[in-house]
Amino acid sequence: MKNNTNIAIILILMATGLFTGCQEMNSRVEDQLDHINKRAEELDSAVNSGLDKVEDLDSTISAKTEKIRDLDSIVRKTGSRIDSIVTKSTEKVNFIRN
Repeated sequence: MKNNTNIAIILILMATGLFTGCQEMNSRVEDQLDHINKRAEELDSAVNSGLDKVEDLDSTISAKTEKIRDLDSIVRKTGSRIDSIVTKSTEKVNFIRN
């Protein structure tokens, strides 16, 4: 009977040790998961910030592209007017020369 009591006590101590070890491991796992979650939130924030910057840049590029189109239109119209003036002037000079 004494032998059975010793075995029971040893089993209880082993179970207690195992349970304590599991609790410590569970605590460590929770700490690591919290750390990973915090890092994931920081990464998400950085990605969102980067996307905001890309959207701002895209908006700026679109606005500048529109301005370039407007300026190109003005340059083409001005070039066309200058060509017309030069052509008329050349015709007048040729008429006077002949």
